[in-house]
Amino acid sequence: MSAALQQQMASGEAHLFYNFIPRAENIAATDEGIAGFAQRMSRAPQTSVVSNVGSLPALPALPGLTVHTRSFALCPSRTQSLFSAVSSDERGLTINLNHNAAQFSQTAAAQVAARMQQLLLQAAR
Repeated sequence: MSAALQQQMASGEAHLFYNFIPRAENIAATDEGIAGFAQRMSRAPQTSVVSNVGSLPALPALPGLTVHTRSFALCPSRTQSLFSAVSSDERGLTINLNHNAAQFSQTAAAQVAARMQQLLLQAAR
């Protein structure tokens, strides 16, 4: 898997990484199927994921209610050290950065978040 992934990265096709993971409907809902999936995932390289739902449409008027922010959050799997869930609306950009504490320290996650903020603020200028 490593050689194939490196080849995909070198050719600009790293997004095809997920083709190595079987589709959910192809994993038997049995002890053997779950064990096989867990074994495949344990051999997968560590990744960091960004999921961007894009710009959310404006909400309709909601009498008596005020929405301050809208966002979503997803947790990293055991092969993911970070999971960034990104969304935006008329109020701005929201990023929920979740880390796998078994693989990535709180300090390291805070450093990544600070650097992301710095880069985004630079890009906005």
